[in-house]
Amino acid sequence: QMIAANAGLILTVIFWGSLVPVLADLLQRWDPSFLSVLRYGMAVPFLLILRWCLEPGPLFQAGVRLSSVAAAGALLAAFATLYTIGVAHCNPITAAVLSACSPVISGIVEWIGTRIAPRWSFILSLPLTISGALLGTFEFHSEDNEWGFQGGEIFILLGSACWAAY
Repeated sequence: QMIAANAGLILTVIFWGSLVPVLADLLQRWDPSFLSVLRYGMAVPFLLILRWCLEPGPLFQAGVRLSSVAAAGALLAAFATLYTIGVAHCNPITAAVLSACSPVISGIVEWIGTRIAPRWSFILSLPLTISGALLGTFEFHSEDNEWGFQGGEIFILLGSACWAAY
């Protein structure tokens, strides 16, 4: 079981890590909105069948509020759409760097959602993460800085916030 669990985790990391390069390639040919729908449209039936095979029975346990499930689904759909549009409208390297900032975004979303003050280590990480993202994003010696702000970056940040809230 431990080998299967670790293999599954490694496979997940590979799929997650390939998200930006694969999306950037697909977005050269496909519309971002269609691609975001397709990503989950293909996954949901497969996951429902897998869930039914592993745990036959009703889809939802007793007491599950459909409004909570709908809210979670809306956040997941917002993540997929915003993130895909963001990758479509910024440099893929910038998208990858912003994705690496997701722990900070998650911390901010948690802070807003729970009103619990973050630990000092989180506050210390903010300027380090932001400065690291800036250093990784900009090419300071180039006159034609194609890595600069292109508009999609805000969509990636908003999508990451939706993912954290999900």
